Amino acid sequence: MTAGATVLHFGIVRAAGQEIAIASSELVEAVDMPPQLLPLPEPSPLMAGMFLLRGRLVPVLDLQRLMAPAATPAAPLPTPAVRAGRCRQVAVVAHGGRRLGIGVDSIAGVLRVPPSALTALGGAPGGLFGHWVVTQDPEARALPVLQVPVLLEHTPGVVPAVEAAEATPDDTAVQAGAAAHRHTLASLQGQVLAFDFADVPDILPMPAMRAFFAASGALRGLVPWRGHEVAVVDLQRLLGTEHRGPAAGAVLPPGASRPLLMVLQRGDRRIGVQVDALLGMDMAAPDATVPLGAGASLHPECYAGALRTSAHGIAAVLRLEGLLAHPLVAAFLGSQPPVIGGAQAVADAARGDAARTTFLVYRAGGDCATPLAEVEEILDYATPAVRIDSADNGMCGMVERRGRPLEVFCLRHLLGSTAAEPTAQSRVLVVRQGERLRGFLVDSLVSLVSADASALIGREASAPAGAVRRGGSGLGRMLTVGKGAWAVTCRHVALNALMAPASPTASGCLTL
Repeated sequence: MTAGATVLHFGIVRAAGQEIAIASSELVEAVDMPPQLLPLPEPSPLMAGMFLLRGRLVPVLDLQRLMAPAATPAAPLPTPAVRAGRCRQVAVVAHGGRRLGIGVDSIAGVLRVPPSALTALGGAPGGLFGHWVVTQDPEARALPVLQVPVLLEHTPGVVPAVEAAEATPDDTAVQAGAAAHRHTLASLQGQVLAFDFADVPDILPMPAMRAFFAASGALRGLVPWRGHEVAVVDLQRLLGTEHRGPAAGAVLPPGASRPLLMVLQRGDRRIGVQVDALLGMDMAAPDATVPLGAGASLHPECYAGALRTSAHGIAAVLRLEGLLAHPLVAAFLGSQPPVIGGAQAVADAARGDAARTTFLVYRAGGDCATPLAEVEEILDYATPAVRIDSADNGMCGMVERRGRPLEVFCLRHLLGSTAAEPTAQSRVLVVRQGERLRGFLVDSLVSLVSADASALIGREASAPAGAVRRGGSGLGRMLTVGKGAWAVTCRHVALNALMAPASPTASGCLTL
């Protein structure tokens, strides 16, 4: 709760028969209560046990015991694992290097109020509940605000997990934004692959390949791309990993998705690789990639290491320089004739590429395309931290992003389509505007494509004076990507234009 903020954000939990507000900056996430909890090394009458969450032990407080200890006497812990009781979810809170789970009945929603809605609560200073927050709904409820620092640091019997010293949330966000490294994630035969984001100018449906004299083994053929012919490399054969995919030219079974061509480029050297699906983008610190040990692969020069992604497990991080320097690839690229016109032609091609825009193509009730430069990150949405009914402004839930909650809005709703339940393919496109962040829920990712202004059709619809621009207010512009039978016409969606709040009290954005 920053002084002078225009909007305060709270998560609302229901516990011990009442609703309680927790500042969103201190509410890390909410997860389902495990069927059983492990006992604490030193049992406390207020603690229900602990469980493992992504490699971290999280102690769980029985809030009902804390608020009404006489009515709910603590039971002994007779077995190595104890039942979690009637609480259905765990709200994980953190402050000052301490982390604690609070057993609650449910997550009741998200509250956004002006600072004037916060009122001091009478009683002794330093109490567990220091303020009231008054909602602005028709019932005008007054909810007590849990003082997380008091709970974690000054409440006898509460046993939080103490973590290593870390920077303040604001400093952490600034440092993470400055040092984070961006990767493009794709899947190939069940393996997650990560590439430097700057090395991937295009991902598109696999075009027809043309055989050439050297096409054998790891070199599969040539495909056209932006006026060039690009050699398609079979990564599994090139790197000596097991090859279980269909042979070149094999007919895909009915219902199977068409494979994608990922173009990898460094300077004027480029190759194409086939992948099964585009998984998204991931942000990680430079030191998050762990080098592979000696003998871990047949071609260690082609690997930067392994990376634990935020939503897709462990990914193999590939080095494009190593792939281009592989003897088979280097020999082929070296045999290609020089570009006609020399440096001038290369400069002209560079200017042509600069005039093109890379679009992320996805589905949100229909095919849509957004300039990739507008998307800061892509997150998973299979298990959101908090899911709520879609409000009039389109908000549908919250997810964790680097330990902080991020509000998510249903893009289907904003574009005027019928909302649908999220699936394993659903993703959240994270968009930044200044210091504000917003997530947009989409059905699935399709590809990355590059197009110039000539691919845009129509004219952007203008909103009436004073009205908030909304993507579903008119047809707007369309974008045609691909050629021939694989050409797709998408709605051109400017996510930055959807960042404007629908009202002063429902901005739908968090200031991180």
